Amino acid sequence: MAFHLLRRGFNLAEVMVSLLLISIAVLGLVSVHLYSARAAQGNRSRHTASVLAASTMHQTEERVRQDFSVSVASPRQAHPEAAGYEYEILETLPEPTLKRVEVRVFWQTREGAQQYAIWTMFYDVP
Repeated sequence: MAFHLLRRGFNLAEVMVSLLLISIAVLGLVSVHLYSARAAQGNRSRHTASVLAASTMHQTEERVRQDFSVSVASPRQAHPEAAGYEYEILETLPEPTLKRVEVRVFWQTREGAQQYAIWTMFYDVP
């Protein structure tokens, strides 16, 4: 009489291989999550810098509209609206009635120093 062995469960090798595959998959998901979290933080920092630059440029534009002849240049300094950010305003006069104004915002990340800049031209109508 032949005995039919009924196989129930898994042996140790099968369990170990399945645990290895699951752990590799979980490790991959964790690394993707960490990468996306870092990218999101970088995007938030750049967005904050762009808002600060636009706000500073708007204030500078108001000063230029009041008196075109007054210099709006400002040395690098801490930004009053956000901790951890600095800004500077550069001004050049390509022509007597033309003024180029650039606002630069600086901040630090894990990757090092970061910078965001915008510029515009103002024309003095006599």
